[in-house]
Amino acid sequence: MRPFLAAAVGAAALLGLKSGLWADAAAWGPGPDAAQLLQAAQAAESKGDHYLAIHYFRHCLDRDASNAGARSGLQAALQRAGWRQRADGSLARSESREPGEAGIAAPPRTAEALEKGLAAWVFGDAASWCGQVNAYNLSAPLGQRLKHLFVPCGRLAFQRGEAGLRWNEAGALAMASGLEGDARVYALVQGSVEGADSLAPAQWEKLAKDLAARADAQERIAGLVLQLEPHSAQVDALCARVRAHSSKPVGVACGLWDPETFRDADFVALTAWDLAGDPQAYGRAVRDLVGAFLRDALQQQEPVFLGVPAAATRQEYESSADSAGGARRSTGHAQSEYTDAVRQAVGLADPVPTLLGLALWALRPGGGLHESGDAHWYFPSDIGAAQWDAFKLPLGKP
Repeated sequence: MRPFLAAAVGAAALLGLKSGLWADAAAWGPGPDAAQLLQAAQAAESKGDHYLAIHYFRHCLDRDASNAGARSGLQAALQRAGWRQRADGSLARSESREPGEAGIAAPPRTAEALEKGLAAWVFGDAASWCGQVNAYNLSAPLGQRLKHLFVPCGRLAFQRGEAGLRWNEAGALAMASGLEGDARVYALVQGSVEGADSLAPAQWEKLAKDLAARADAQERIAGLVLQLEPHSAQVDALCARVRAHSSKPVGVACGLWDPETFRDADFVALTAWDLAGDPQAYGRAVRDLVGAFLRDALQQQEPVFLGVPAAATRQEYESSADSAGGARRSTGHAQSEYTDAVRQAVGLADPVPTLLGLALWALRPGGGLHESGDAHWYFPSDIGAAQWDAFKLPLGKP
């Protein structure tokens, strides 16, 4: 069971949970009850973090729609933040009006609707993948083309009450210039939320404005994807903050969620990997995970992607080695067994009109998966030809 970080300062003590961790309610069990969520909201509001308070107040009302404390607290937090809640649950500035009302028209939820199609994480020399992406799209049906490419641009770290953002968009812009058709590049922002508890609301707002400005300044960047681990209410609140300042879609990539994750983002990409090495065990785990995720996506009517381990992860892989060129130890498993399990899980779930497609982990340089701290290299780095052919088929038909 993976933890969901309770992000309000002091929430650990309020919720009576070690290190401020709880299991995500939607994916892994009952999670926090309404009283715990109300306490977390009040803790966030007491430090002036209105976005985080709004997140917890709304989550509390999901648990108990009649909770008077959460309802009054939500209205107060919205007023202090200068926001109001639309009928669809999204936020608009208080001075704006819905279309057809007198006054300023409310800003759109995103600049434009996201098209159905595949997504993929892209690493290394992103532009070097343009030829393969363009060739695949020429042979794939319209709804199964690679249309959303997540390219690393930012790295976030939190320390001593400050948010440090390293930013380099050169690879994303180079890839965007080489893509043909309607494939688009999104700026991927990665990092850890460790140390984020010390960040004051004003610093969160400064960070959100910075991220929004960087994305909006580049016409060839279609939007932002936040992938900060472990995923937490703080990440959701940051996403809501960035959306308030950006005209482009802002999404999150995560393996954990709650109802507010969908409301705070324009789209959500489920990272359905690092679950189990054995394909049968992975299949059982991913059925539960994907089933719960799609049920919530259907209820919230939000656009979603399903991330699949199309190439090696630290648990789902075909072989490993002690060095990049060392002898490889085979698991006897094919990488396609994991992606097929995700497709089967989709086939068992109720149809979800807002499911945009699979998101492929990952287009990555050769040499195996290996990062600082890893004892081994994991293979394959490449997505096999048979898998590319399978991705051309509608979901639910492995």
